Amino acid sequence: MNIKLMRNLDELLGPSICFIFHIYNCVRKLFIKPKLLPVNKILLLKFFGMGSIVLTGPMVRALRSKFTDAKITIFTFSANKEICELTQLFDEVVLINTNSFAALLSSVLNGMLYLRKQRFDICIDLEFFTKFSTILCYLSGSRIRVGYFLIQIGILLKMMWRGNLLTHQVYFNQHKHATEVFVALANSIGADTKDYSYAQLHLPLAASNSINQILSPYLKQKEKLIAVNVNASPLCLERRWPKENFAQIIIKLLSDAKEVKVALVGGKDDVPYVNSFLDILQKEINKDRIINLTGRLSIAELTALLMKAQLFITNDSGPLHIAVSLGKPTVSFFGPESPRRFGPKDDMHLVLYCEKVYCTPCLNVYSQKISFCNGNNICLKSIQPDDAYRLLRQKYKFLFQNE
Repeated sequence: MNIKLMRNLDELLGPSICFIFHIYNCVRKLFIKPKLLPVNKILLLKFFGMGSIVLTGPMVRALRSKFTDAKITIFTFSANKEICELTQLFDEVVLINTNSFAALLSSVLNGMLYLRKQRFDICIDLEFFTKFSTILCYLSGSRIRVGYFLIQIGILLKMMWRGNLLTHQVYFNQHKHATEVFVALANSIGADTKDYSYAQLHLPLAASNSINQILSPYLKQKEKLIAVNVNASPLCLERRWPKENFAQIIIKLLSDAKEVKVALVGGKDDVPYVNSFLDILQKEINKDRIINLTGRLSIAELTALLMKAQLFITNDSGPLHIAVSLGKPTVSFFGPESPRRFGPKDDMHLVLYCEKVYCTPCLNVYSQKISFCNGNNICLKSIQPDDAYRLLRQKYKFLFQNE
């Protein structure tokens, strides 16, 4: 089931359902007042963005510190199953099947029936402004329901946006880093943390062995490995730096760094795009120096590959957050989204972002994170390959030690 259809359904059906529940809840609140009693079970809702789950690490730490005996369950899309398991943040993962509309509807209904039986004390909606997640938060039956809200809007719009379905409304500050925005939800119920590092990933031995086996025919003992991701999530394809630009810096890098090989990564849906990128590369360089792993790796195997790589070059995407959580150096390209919200925060990373373009950043939660440039992402096109390569070479000199 594609992202566009999900967004359209949220906009088409969500406002009416929120309006109905808003009226119902106005009456219900006259008789029932929420209380933060001893907390035994916490439900988290997070559907979009694999990388965002890695960024919830500080918030979950805050909840664990405050509610030490509570069981934490996450309700999420099936595509996020592996990353949830790798973080080991959650005691239970309940999944929504998104293979088709029928599968989604069935798994949502079955999931909600199961979750209501669990009688959660707290439900935290981690989606920024979807109506779907707020409705599920309300239907979970949790006494305490936490999520984001809009300020300075009319009462009718509020009722149709998210209504009064949340007991704890948290101001969404789009000028803060995502880790801080998530922690703000925990703050509203008295939980806090000083550790804002990403979630740690726990790599299965089988994934490491699999990557070693995959790479053994290609990678010699002294050779360095650079992983490259030219893709971006279908949530916003405008986050892709042009593949021709990627090709220019990879060609220069492989020409200057003789002991380096490049591994291309991506999901099954990225295979056609990566193949077209590979066609550009192979006109200029020896194909033996490129290892195309697109569509071949699980999330655990991708994590193992990034752990083995000396550098990761990528667009703003979920794999970037995985690499940062592993402590691996990265080169990342931002444009529609701001690195202040989703970029790496320490000096070991190189972030390329052209702030001079007036319309950047254009993605925001109020417009469903839809870019209005329709593919003509001049913000990313403004980042020149020569400048990117010069900065990369200055920062990561270790790649060229054997040149």
